Amino acid sequence: MEENEDALALFCACATQWRRDLLGHPTGLDYAGVLAAANMLGIKVDWVMLRKLQVLELDVLGDGKTAGPGIGTKPCRNAHACAMCTKHCDERIGHAE
Repeated sequence: MEENEDALALFCACATQWRRDLLGHPTGLDYAGVLAAANMLGIKVDWVMLRKLQVLELDVLGDGKTAGPGIGTKPCRNAHACAMCTKHCDERIGHAE
């Protein structure tokens, strides 16, 4: 959906902005890093954008009872979304093949 493209692009750009617990499990995004990435991409972060990012973030984290799929620890349960995200981000920054 077109209205979610900026949220997806920002989420992709924040792949290295995850906070982790002592065991290396992701616990949530570092929002200072998210804001820096948004600024670099020219994406306005308002309440609506924050909620969209949180939906994506919670999907990665799982239901709260488990560590979720983890980032870099297990295959992403949304492999199609990850491939789409990578393609979208590459096109946005001019790295498309």
